[in-house]
Amino acid sequence: MEDKMIVLKQFTHLMDAEMLVSLLRSEGIDCYVRDTYPPSIFKGISFGGIKVELLEKDLQRALEIMRDFGYLDCEGNKDKESEVTKNLDHKKEKLSKTMILFCALIVLLVVIIIYLNKYYNG
Repeated sequence: MEDKMIVLKQFTHLMDAEMLVSLLRSEGIDCYVRDTYPPSIFKGISFGGIKVELLEKDLQRALEIMRDFGYLDCEGNKDKESEVTKNLDHKKEKLSKTMILFCALIVLLVVIIIYLNKYYNG
């Protein structure tokens, strides 16, 4: 039987994904970081999601390790595992998107100020 690779968790920051991979590998689970260079505006922030993947046979052990080290807040069951791992970074992603929007607005404001300064000062 062929084991397939599955997405264990998605992150918006590469460092967070690397920390989880390091933890799982130290516990003897082979896993990999995928999509480390998706399109992004700022270095280290991804819109598509940086994925941690592993073999499906290692999922239960990986979830146990994640619970033990605080990556999971609840005791998910098989029906909720994908939902739990899919929504773990919801708050962090929302904050990241808010920060990106805020930075974009600041840049736009600076550009407008520079343009108006040149226009009125000749």
